[in-house]
Amino acid sequence: MKKSLIFVWVLFAVNLCFAKQDFETYKEATLELKSELKAADSAWKESLFISANAKAERILGVTPSDHLFLTHYYIGYINWRLGIVVRGEDTDENKDKAGEYFKKAQEHLEKSIEFKEDFAESRLLLSSVYGNRIGLNAFLGMFLGSKASSEINQALELDSDNPRVHLEFARNQFFTPKMFGGSLERALEAFSTSIEKFKTYKIKNELYPEWGNSEVHTWYGIALMKNEENEEALEEFNKTLELHPENGWVKYNLIPQVQEKISEAKAK
Repeated sequence: MKKSLIFVWVLFAVNLCFAKQDFETYKEATLELKSELKAADSAWKESLFISANAKAERILGVTPSDHLFLTHYYIGYINWRLGIVVRGEDTDENKDKAGEYFKKAQEHLEKSIEFKEDFAESRLLLSSVYGNRIGLNAFLGMFLGSKASSEINQALELDSDNPRVHLEFARNQFFTPKMFGGSLERALEAFSTSIEKFKTYKIKNELYPEWGNSEVHTWYGIALMKNEENEEALEEFNKTLELHPENGWVKYNLIPQVQEKISEAKAK
């Protein structure tokens, strides 16, 4: 009997040791993935996101069961970004390609939520994915519009201190037509809230996502432009470049646009 108990304890200790080693392998790979995603977000190149997606798919095979929600989140995040990147090249072929990326993002984010229903990061991103799919095909608004609103509202209830929740709520309000509940005023308020929360927000776990700090200034600037607050918009675009100097969209597209609007207003 005594020998049996010793054997059980030894077996338990060995399994515990292997489990710890497995988690460390997963942790190291996920931190490397986060670093690759930061580089991909900065360069905004499809090839870098594709490479990161391949890594995330491999990580899925070594992910502990209690962290499957997070790996599915990252695969969803990568495909969400891929959809946005290729959608920017406005051709029918790229729209179809973007649609496939968004579908894959939706699949993995829904799986993430199945594993962890209270993970607000997956819900806020799923809301954005639904919105992007509607942007590609307005007919889907009949089916996905209410889902997009539901997911972002649940994310707000789950984690109201998370600046990315307010960023995505703001984009939801910005892109949703007024007749369907959108509001530029609410979007501006939510962008401002997101910026304030980014100043003090700390992630709960080093493996959790950290994106959005420069992005929110870009979108706040775009919303301010729409509200004809062009001087303020220029300030936000410059803040984006302080945090992300390589942002070509802001540097070569948005800033010249808003500077032209400012010049036109002064010439009147």
